[in-house]
Amino acid sequence: MEISILGQGAWGTALALHVSRAHAVRWWGRNPDRCQTLAHSRRNDAGLPGFSIPDSIRITEDIQACVDGCDWVVMAVPVAAMGEVAALLKATPHCGLIWTCKGMDPDSGRLPSEILDDVLGPSAQRAVLSGPSFADDLAEGLPAAVVVAADDAGVAEAAATVFHHGAFRIYVGTDPVGVQLGGAVKNVLAIAVGIAHGLRLGDSARAALITRGVNELMRLGKALGANPATLFGLSGLGDLVLTCSSAHSRNFRLGQLIGEGQSAKQAGTAIGQVTEGRHTALALSRLSQDHGLELPICEQVQQVLTGAIRPIQAVEALLTRPSTSEVLHA
Repeated sequence: MEISILGQGAWGTALALHVSRAHAVRWWGRNPDRCQTLAHSRRNDAGLPGFSIPDSIRITEDIQACVDGCDWVVMAVPVAAMGEVAALLKATPHCGLIWTCKGMDPDSGRLPSEILDDVLGPSAQRAVLSGPSFADDLAEGLPAAVVVAADDAGVAEAAATVFHHGAFRIYVGTDPVGVQLGGAVKNVLAIAVGIAHGLRLGDSARAALITRGVNELMRLGKALGANPATLFGLSGLGDLVLTCSSAHSRNFRLGQLIGEGQSAKQAGTAIGQVTEGRHTALALSRLSQDHGLELPICEQVQQVLTGAIRPIQAVEALLTRPSTSEVLHA
């Protein structure tokens, strides 16, 4: 198959390397100078250092040349760039579309699927890929398992063939809303756990935040129509455990730096890459208000990120909440 990968960050690089082991790959980026550098050096040290880009991957800044006649377009750009990139696709014929970003639009609270529908119009030929996987693991060919979901099971199964080879195991599902929610909320919860780590609150605090964070994810999922089983799967609990347990997670590192005393702006600059949890925290704050939901961990993260409170004040706010029954919002 001919596969187009849009986006030249760490994840886009890893996907291009992985997919190229089984299919022909065209790889697009919006910056012509960067494309020329990648094509010449065959390395992406700014995005994912340590890996060689095979000559078989065709690198281009021409999005029409990238997607014209391909079998699938894989969108691996930040949520904030989805609308702009989708607008470029609007005038360019393409087949199926798979998006891999994890987050929400901070201004509207829209999921990536809703952004695509708004720009391109609804389409059955779309799927989302999400789950517990780091870019360097995928690029190296280490084992990982994720989910591809679409409203139509046949579309999900077809999309899975793009990625299901080597040590990358793909499961299919028909709950794209649940898959997207898991990938978005886990970033905010990873910031919370990172803050706790930076404050040296211990492993017990980490376990409490992960467990109660799952409850907040379930509460939101119920309000938005997600299948609870999806939220307990790879794209929900699985991705949450990974990002809350490893310093390889940008969102965890962001929280850790904040817990150690840096501002959110300073921490973001130090990381130097997009941390989707910063934007998703704002979206979740608005969604919780719109739906009358209690998402206390996510809300405290948002307060810390905006500078409204200090990290230790967020901890105190959570610890002093009234005692209540442990209810799972499934």
